[in-house]
Amino acid sequence: MTAVIVERAETATSSEQFLIVDSKLQTIYSNNIRNNFGFLNRADESGIGKPDKLFVQEGRKVFKEVCPAVAAQISGQLEKLDIPPGEIKRLWLHQANLSMNQLISRRVLGRDATEEEAPTILDEYANTSSAGSVIAFHKTRADFRSGDIGVLCSFGAGYSDYWLFRLNLEEDLEFIPTSGALVLDSTAAVTDTTVVPKDTTATVTDTQVSPVTTSAVVTVTQCIVKEQAP
Repeated sequence: MTAVIVERAETATSSEQFLIVDSKLQTIYSNNIRNNFGFLNRADESGIGKPDKLFVQEGRKVFKEVCPAVAAQISGQLEKLDIPPGEIKRLWLHQANLSMNQLISRRVLGRDATEEEAPTILDEYANTSSAGSVIAFHKTRADFRSGDIGVLCSFGAGYSDYWLFRLNLEEDLEFIPTSGALVLDSTAAVTDTTVVPKDTTATVTDTQVSPVTTSAVVTVTQCIVKEQAP
């Protein structure tokens, strides 16, 4: 988990303040990243410690599944907010795979992104899971000026939320919650599912599955930031 502190406008004192304009969550049920470890293990102890209880990932399938979903979500949110892709100064994307980030940024911008537009920290930090996009933001935000806009986006198994940030010209910080702003929101869970665990005869029905506690849910989280003068 990666924690981000959000303050009310009236109490914010930082010299760098970002307005959360909007947020959006996309949850996709997928078996391409999963494991079979869970509460049912106690019903069949012979399965404990078996390979299927570890994470299994179908890398090529994940690539083909995630990239279009992420690009479509970012583009759709920009369109909703009437923000042309050309106004995006920076894309802080999930830091797991350079090729994925290059493809996503190309689809969003309509051209290849420069290193400044889509920075990479993989060479320095490797894959830091949900912290990657936040680290990229932290390291490459210094050149933002009032009115500049950027996108912060994470994606993968178990990620449950993203925020849209903007530093407004009136120097106010405001949080505008959306359906994706709360992990416990109904849009952040898989409901009424029927899951047959591999190598067992048990069937789980009518479940409430939170993305932060299952490996079988792939979610996309993103935010757009806009710089403002303190």
